[in-house]
Amino acid sequence: MTGDLETLAAELEKMKAAFGGLDNIPKYVALLDQYKADQERAKKVSLVVWSGEYDRVLPAFIIANGARAMEMDVDMYFTFWGLKTLQKHGARPAGTNAMNSALHYMLPGGPEGAKLSSLHMFGLGKTMITRLMKENNIAGLDEQIDLAYESGVNIQACTLAMSIFGMEKGKDFDPRVQNYVGVATYLMSAASADITLFI
Repeated sequence: MTGDLETLAAELEKMKAAFGGLDNIPKYVALLDQYKADQERAKKVSLVVWSGEYDRVLPAFIIANGARAMEMDVDMYFTFWGLKTLQKHGARPAGTNAMNSALHYMLPGGPEGAKLSSLHMFGLGKTMITRLMKENNIAGLDEQIDLAYESGVNIQACTLAMSIFGMEKGKDFDPRVQNYVGVATYLMSAASADITLFI
């Protein structure tokens, strides 16, 4: 029995030395619990989609779908030119003034209206790229959006950009858009993200 007590006393002395005193042990236990909780929670990816070009929006959705396949939570925040990608098929937003009305005529919306950032060549470049993708069994932009929506990607439209373009909630947007949020709401969500990308 004495030997057991001596062994226990020796172990306690080791713990005191390791933790800087026995009073510090609860603090280290709490840190360990927090570490375990962080490891167990789902990882999160936040993407700001500012660009509206086909070859930029497409990789954004490929990344989002890849993250969902890895069971990560994903927020996609579409703003400025990226917002036009979420325009409803066939919709022609009226705008709120002559300037943003003119923008809608100059910039076709929706996945089908997205151009390449280079070598678009009046649509020939995009046709070549989409054909090559099909030959390699890579889903196109509209299908990637479907996959994202069905897998639970949180597709958000920026309300500030909506006011600039004169676009109305619901009426002018693809039904796959789940939320219409401002910068503050996006930032609160992005603050907890493990990965943040600006595209």
